[in-house]
Amino acid sequence: MDMLKVVSQTHSCWRLMSSVLVMAGFRLSKVAVVICTLSGGASAVAELPGEPASDVSFNSKFFFGKEPVDVSRFANGNPVAAGTYSVDMFVNGLWIGRESVLFRIASGKKNAEPCFRVEQLERMAIDTSKLQVGEAANTACQVIDQWVPSALASFDSSDLRLDLSVPQVSMRRSARGYVDPKYWDRGITAGILGYDLNSYEMRSDNLDTTSTYLGLSAGLNVGDWQFRHVSSVTWQSDLGRQWQRVATYAQRNIAPWTSKLTVGETNTSGELFDSVGFRGVQLATDDRMLPDSLRGYAPVVRGVASTNALVEIRQNGILIYHAPVAPGPFEFNDLYSTGYGGDLNVQIIEADGRVHGFSVPYASVAQSLRAGNSRYSLTLGQLNEDFLDDDPYLFQATLQRGLTNLFTGYGGLVASDGYGAAQLGGAFNTGYGAFSVDVTHARTEIPGESTESGKSLKLGYSKLLSESGTNLSIAAYRYSTSGYLSLRDALSQREFAKNRRLDFDDFVPARDSLDGPLDLRLTQQARDFAQSQALRRQRNSFQLTITQPLGDSFGSVSATGFKRNYWAGGGDDTQYQIAYNNHWGSMGYSLSVMRTRDVIGRTNKEYYLSVSLPLGSGRHSPSLRSMVTRNDQGYTNTQVGLSGTAGRDSNFDYGVTAARDTRDEMGNSGSANVQYRSPVTTLKGSYGHSSSYKQASVGMSGALVAHSEGVTFSPQMGETMALVEADAAKGARVVNSSGVRVDGQGYAAIPYLTPYSSNTVELDPQGLPSSVELQNSSQQVAPFAGAVVKVKFATVKGRAVLIHALGPQGDTLPFAADVLDAQGQSVGMVSQASRLYVRGVPESGALTVRWGEKPEQRCQVNYQLPPVMEKQKASAQLQTVNAQCVTIH
Repeated sequence: MDMLKVVSQTHSCWRLMSSVLVMAGFRLSKVAVVICTLSGGASAVAELPGEPASDVSFNSKFFFGKEPVDVSRFANGNPVAAGTYSVDMFVNGLWIGRESVLFRIASGKKNAEPCFRVEQLERMAIDTSKLQVGEAANTACQVIDQWVPSALASFDSSDLRLDLSVPQVSMRRSARGYVDPKYWDRGITAGILGYDLNSYEMRSDNLDTTSTYLGLSAGLNVGDWQFRHVSSVTWQSDLGRQWQRVATYAQRNIAPWTSKLTVGETNTSGELFDSVGFRGVQLATDDRMLPDSLRGYAPVVRGVASTNALVEIRQNGILIYHAPVAPGPFEFNDLYSTGYGGDLNVQIIEADGRVHGFSVPYASVAQSLRAGNSRYSLTLGQLNEDFLDDDPYLFQATLQRGLTNLFTGYGGLVASDGYGAAQLGGAFNTGYGAFSVDVTHARTEIPGESTESGKSLKLGYSKLLSESGTNLSIAAYRYSTSGYLSLRDALSQREFAKNRRLDFDDFVPARDSLDGPLDLRLTQQARDFAQSQALRRQRNSFQLTITQPLGDSFGSVSATGFKRNYWAGGGDDTQYQIAYNNHWGSMGYSLSVMRTRDVIGRTNKEYYLSVSLPLGSGRHSPSLRSMVTRNDQGYTNTQVGLSGTAGRDSNFDYGVTAARDTRDEMGNSGSANVQYRSPVTTLKGSYGHSSSYKQASVGMSGALVAHSEGVTFSPQMGETMALVEADAAKGARVVNSSGVRVDGQGYAAIPYLTPYSSNTVELDPQGLPSSVELQNSSQQVAPFAGAVVKVKFATVKGRAVLIHALGPQGDTLPFAADVLDAQGQSVGMVSQASRLYVRGVPESGALTVRWGEKPEQRCQVNYQLPPVMEKQKASAQLQTVNAQCVTIH
């Protein structure tokens, strides 16, 4: 018999056996499978994880013991006690959110089942308009198949996960990856401080310097508001201390508008105009609030089916969408964005076997949005740039709107003191590729000089040629007239003109005693500077990126390049690079050449050869790498290095490199670098040495989160974080983040979460002392951007022991019998060899062992636990005590 079939048929039996054996402290999953297979296991439909348990029967004779064991309560999966549980709710495999669900025992049932009210069904995206419910039923709590015929519920008590399987026809239509905003978590009140401290020292024949840098990112979250401050301090041996404020602002997320409000000092996005610093207020779209399947650009696919058909959508031969549809028109608007595209081939497979289809062009540029989506920003305030002596006002507005599959319109306005610009453009998705074209008109008033006015035309193109695999990912061209100035260029010109006039006026008192040549000299300097600025005004620019795969055995070739020239002469800036990549077995190699030419005619050409080879296939196997660089002046640099990771969490990185440079002043050199991500901080260091220099650096980075229960450290800083609470679970590893473990206070900080999406937070209990047990090890959370969300894992604390108890006649107790405390609550089961695994019981007392409903099918164990030795407190080993189970009179 096929092994997979055997395991599937005995899944419920496996649940019983593994539960009992694991509770007894054994890792005997294979034994459980063998036992269940030999004992006759399941008799009906094969069961898969996540599906409701099918009815099964067990051969209790296989369980050794004098008394037969009543295991009927396991016939429908693991038994669940009645009560209210906080569970992770999944509907058709998609996480919906955390929900408090009532489990109750219906008439004629042995196990409690979850029941739901109408408002809960609403939150689960079930279309309640299709439910035939009366006034009384609106407040009723019913099992899912009473509300929706053919719906099923499955509860995993170990992970507190409740899965519902609901026919698609009964669901409200929503985009893939959608998490209802009502489940977005604003987080807790918390303070955040991220830091990056490093010190670099260099000693050479020509230079002797030390530089220390401290970057700080501080924040405070209170309710819906998030306050942020970013700054840095630099100490240099020859320049002293310098402090720089980068940004200070408050922000809040506005979910109904899919937007974020920012007040303070920060930067504009730079999507349509130059990114500049400002001090003021900004309201802008946050695309992250959209489901993954609605971000970026993808076309809407529309068609018509004649029957209950199956629609398959392929891109470059890969199936990316698969869904049944009812007869009539259909529409899919939640395709995931796949980079720069490749046409979509839509195939409709009718119920009668007929197949028909069509093709939908799919190519995109950065400005493309899917039909119906919009992106906007409004900014009002003052410019905040270091090179400006004053703070001119700033107004900026941009709007992008996906109008159809083929066209996205966009435009914007920007205005400041003496400057104004307007842009209008569109992006087109065609069978020949994606195009974008926009025109910007700008007008600049330069103090003391004439007004400049001009236009800038920009063209963009991208295309993936499916037949050859050629990817023209970016091809952009810009032409600007001589009078056109971007916002940043205009600010520079205006600032220079004002400063030049002030400097000239400073000479007025002394000029009376001088002859005319001073005026001429100053005028000539101004003219020279103005001419140099004119030379730097771009006239034409072109950039291109192309990638061409050559087949599985022949690697790929890529080319990138750009070229710029300027008004009033001045030469060109040119750079291009061509690279070839391939592998031979496990060894990867790359060849490339790069050529540059700057505006004053200096040229340079460099050739690269790099090789990487893993030294083994283990988890921590190091990698050998080598690189040779040669330029057109004949200098060659050769490097050979070894790098890898170590540690049980792969949180230690290291690398060593030996190099030789044919330039006399360089010669031979060697270097080493290390990085260690501890549970509380990240430490790093490096050292380099050659005949002409010595170099060393040390640093540390990380973050701390201040909350109502104390301060928790993290080895990394992220925008959106989670604070894990697991009381007494010191040392439990956070699976989602390398090196992060629960600290002695029962907390851990996870640095990176994806906002507005479902994130799994998981703890690994391996290594916890036997006195601590996690009630569940995995949870889901969907945070607001910038939030610190609290994820609490319930733990059970108390001594866990094995009590070896024989029956009244000295025989072994029935396997899998229940163990109850004085209040009648289940605290364990009887495992192999008449051992009782119990947790959280008093130091002494009485336990009842029950293997049936009859009075003679129970006995009482009176026990006294031994004192805990100091060395046993942190041990994972269970203590074993002996006792007698006596008859209850």
